[in-house]
Amino acid sequence: MPHSTNERAVRDEVHAPAARQDVVRPDWPRIGTEERVWVPRGDRARIPRADRHVTYAVAVVPRIAEQQLVLPSDVASDLEQAALSLGRLDAAAELDASIVPLLRAESSASSRIEQIEVRQRHVGRALEGIATKRSAREVAANVQALRTAVDIADRSDLHVAAIHAIHSTLMPDERWAGQVRDAQSWIGGSDHSPRDARYVPPPPDHVVDLLEDLIAFMVRNDIPSLAQAAVAHAQFECIHPYVDGNGRTGRALIHVILRRRGVVTRGIAPLSLALVADRQAYFDGLVRYQQGDLHAWLSQFARAAEHAARAGRDLAQRLAALRGEWDRVDAIVGVRSDAVVRRILAGLSSHPVTDANRAAERYGVTPTAARAALNQLEDAGILRQVSVARGARVWEAHEIFAILDDIERDVGA
Repeated sequence: MPHSTNERAVRDEVHAPAARQDVVRPDWPRIGTEERVWVPRGDRARIPRADRHVTYAVAVVPRIAEQQLVLPSDVASDLEQAALSLGRLDAAAELDASIVPLLRAESSASSRIEQIEVRQRHVGRALEGIATKRSAREVAANVQALRTAVDIADRSDLHVAAIHAIHSTLMPDERWAGQVRDAQSWIGGSDHSPRDARYVPPPPDHVVDLLEDLIAFMVRNDIPSLAQAAVAHAQFECIHPYVDGNGRTGRALIHVILRRRGVVTRGIAPLSLALVADRQAYFDGLVRYQQGDLHAWLSQFARAAEHAARAGRDLAQRLAALRGEWDRVDAIVGVRSDAVVRRILAGLSSHPVTDANRAAERYGVTPTAARAALNQLEDAGILRQVSVARGARVWEAHEIFAILDDIERDVGA
């Protein structure tokens, strides 16, 4: 578990690169170390004796803005094929109804990597502002952060402030959201010092320069797109610029690059769905990057991208089949004879949970008309009415949530 002086433990950094003894031949600048002496803060009497006099190795992260990338033919081919697979997913006709569900699946999987696990129906409630679990609100914030990442990717320029904006959206309730850490952090070891830490990220006074260098790398156009996304993500994890939220912010950067480079133009490539399927392999890949074994990390990332493309197609096909079932229900019970019903039904992929007031505002009708339409969809078996906080009642497209939950489980099986 990582730590930062005078800050709470950082839950979501357990996957940061850690020192390993494997001997590899570096094909990329490896992370170096510099020995430093730990100076405790606060009341020394409350600090364990073993943490008062500590020598530790802080990471020296190399600049990569102008680093040349030379790939073996097999790695280059794997990356190219994986990028084509993601492009085919993005171009699929059935993707239209799956864009928002893919976004939610990716956000949920990225959060699961950080051990934040919650059912999709609770995330849906959080996104509608309905009281629910804190973990669901965290995943909902991740959804918003990915939307911010996509918006940023569609702009013509990219700056460090854009990364801060993603982080601010991810951590809306933290005073330090969108601000680089102002103290030394570490992963593993003691709660009071970097003693026995697995990894000590760069000192805080190095972070801004390293982020500027990372941005310069991210705007290059002479690197294969998937390789650029993989390197940018791993480099960001090595920098670890924030008190918390580094993993989720770093994975959002993958989508910034894939969008900027035109690999995806409509939806989200569910990379985190693939990464969480073998979390340890993902962590090991980041370690390989730290060691300078770039080709191993890129090969693993290409495999994850192929896995993500398959998972995305599976999700899109399951949702398309569900829409087909709904159409058959429409033909039987005639629920589409009502214009309000048609509009609510068309919006269920994006808004699978609602109440009468929210539906009325969204579709420009009275609450009475919205409630009548929701009741019709419930009678048809398309929606299910459930009780939430304080006895409030909402309608949920339970089959959409079941598909999303199943996809997450099946990918990890």
